Amino acid sequence: MLLTKLWRFLLVPAVFSPTALAQTATDATWASFADNGAAMPSPDLAVGPAHVVATVAGELGWFSKATGQRMGGLAFDALWPWVIAPQDARYARAIYNATTDRYYVAALWRDGADEYVALAVSDAGGVDDSWFVRRDRVNMPNTATDYISIGVSGDGLYVSFDYSTGAGSWALWYTNDTMFNPAAYPGVGQASDEARRFAANAASGAGDGRMILTAADSGSISRVRINGRHDSQSWPWSHTVCDIPWQSDPPAGFGTRDFQASCIVGESLWLTHTITNDNRAVVRWYEINLNGWPNSGQAVALEQHGSIDTGANTYTPAIAADAGGNAVIVCSSTGHAVIRAVRFPGDPTGEFRPPVVLATSSAPVPADWGAFYSIDADPTSPGVFWSHTATMGSTGWQAHLTRTTIAAAPIYNPLYDLNGDGAIDTADATIMIIAMGTNNPVCDLNNDGVVDTSDLAILIGEM
Repeated sequence: MLLTKLWRFLLVPAVFSPTALAQTATDATWASFADNGAAMPSPDLAVGPAHVVATVAGELGWFSKATGQRMGGLAFDALWPWVIAPQDARYARAIYNATTDRYYVAALWRDGADEYVALAVSDAGGVDDSWFVRRDRVNMPNTATDYISIGVSGDGLYVSFDYSTGAGSWALWYTNDTMFNPAAYPGVGQASDEARRFAANAASGAGDGRMILTAADSGSISRVRINGRHDSQSWPWSHTVCDIPWQSDPPAGFGTRDFQASCIVGESLWLTHTITNDNRAVVRWYEINLNGWPNSGQAVALEQHGSIDTGANTYTPAIAADAGGNAVIVCSSTGHAVIRAVRFPGDPTGEFRPPVVLATSSAPVPADWGAFYSIDADPTSPGVFWSHTATMGSTGWQAHLTRTTIAAAPIYNPLYDLNGDGAIDTADATIMIIAMGTNNPVCDLNNDGVVDTSDLAILIGEM
C-alpha cells in the first residue's frame, strides 16, 4: 500500500533546498468585489475571529475566513440611510476590535456644505445585515475633509481625517460607553497642525489605551511626525519626531510620500509609503520602537528600514506585522501586478524576501488609484495575514482578497539526500525503491539491516 501511494506521490515533483530557512509563505486569493462604477476601488479590510469585513468605494461585504467566500454585503446607501448614492460615502476604512468583538466601518460624507463622519458598528460576536449607524458633523469654514483613518484603543474608537485646505489633521474619539448614543457627540480635537495626512493606528500591544497617529513631517524630508495621547481622556496630543533616511515625494502620478498604512505590534510601529529613488516610485518601510512613548517619557527610535525595489515603479503599499516577528507588505508594481513581500524572524536587518505576484491586470491601472491597499494580521490564527487589493481588466477593476499563510519550512538533512544533489525529492525516493530488499547502508535509514517500507516512510516524512 505504501509503495502504491509513493508512485502517486512521485507524479508531483517535490524539492526542498538545503538553503530553505525556517519559514515559507503561501497565498490563496479570491475575487471580492467587481467594478461598481467607482473610478477607484480603494480596497480596505478588517479581520476578526471568523470573518473578514472588506470595503471598496460604495459598498462593504463580509467573507468567510475558512473559505474566502462572500457571506453577505451592503451598498453604502443601504448601510447609511441618509447617503443618497453609494459612492457619496468616501474613503471607507474598516477595523476590528477584539475587546468589543465588533467590526467598525467609517467613511466621509458630504451633504451640501456640511461634512460628516459616517460610522457603522456591527453586532458583537458576528456580522450580518444589522449594523448600528450614526453620523457626526465635522464642519470647518471654507474647507472639506479628506483621507480618513481609523484606529482602536482599549476603551473606544478614534477616526482621524485631514482638512484639505491645510487646517491640519483632526480626530474624533468614541468611547465604548457612549458610542451607541447618537445624541452624545464624540470627543474632537486637532491632532496636529500638519497639513500632511495621518494614518491612525491601533493601541500598543501593552493594551494601555494609547492612541498613535503618524505622518510625513511637512517641515522635513528626513523625519516621521508621531502624535500620541496617553489614553482617550487625556488632552492635548503629544508630539515627537523620528529621524529617518532622506525621502521625497514620488514621481508625478504616484501620489505623495504621505503614510497611508501602518500598524503597531508591541512597541514596534511599522510604517510604509512611496518615495522617489533613481527617478522611480519605490515603496519604503520602517520599524520604529515607540519605547512606551508618550507615557514613558522615552524617545522613539528607528530600528530598521528598507525598500521594496523591483527595478520598476512600486506604489500603493500596505504593511502588517504580527507578534511572531513576521511582516508582510502588499503593493502595486509597474506591469499592472499586485505583489507581496514577506519578512521572517531572523532575516537580515532592513530586508524583505523578494516579492511574488498575487494578481495581474490585463489593462492599464491608474498609478494612484485608491491611494492605498490594506493588509491585517489575523487576530486568531498566528502567521496568517489577509490583504485586499485590486487589478484592472477589460470590464473594469476587480478587487481581490488574499490569505497569506506563514508556516514552518522543511529543514534539510543531508542524511536523506540519497543522491547528494542538494535536495530531498522524488529522485531520492526512486533510489530507495530500487534498493528495496537489500542491505544498502545509504538507504537503510533505520539501520535494521534491510531497506524496506519503514525506511521509505522515513524518507517521505522528510520531503
